Amino acid sequence: MDYNKEVKELEAYQSKNWFKPKPGTYKVLILSEPRPTEYKAEDGKVTPQIELDIEVNLQHYTWTAPKGLTMASLYGQLMKIGKDRGKLEGQTITLIVKSDGKKNDYTVVEANVAATVQ
Repeated sequence: MDYNKEVKELEAYQSKNWFKPKPGTYKVLILSEPRPTEYKAEDGKVTPQIELDIEVNLQHYTWTAPKGLTMASLYGQLMKIGKDRGKLEGQTITLIVKSDGKKNDYTVVEANVAATVQ
């Protein structure tokens, strides 16, 4: 195992300012095109996702979304906007987050569909 590589990856992950929205409405400026990445759970399960650089209230964040299978997923909504506008970088979206305490529902107003993420 390459321990130097593993430590560098851990340090890079920890140094990011992650966007973890609470219930509410956010104006999100997307600063980058999506980058493919994956979430690795402690049980070994791997979930493909995308990672974006964003700005909310003049703060820079890194935001991830799991690769959903429907247009109603957060991923599907972002892909619809990218398709409709030709790109995501430079786009401003309105994100509405609702929660029942166990899962968050994400609606990107500009995509006009709702997403549920557990």
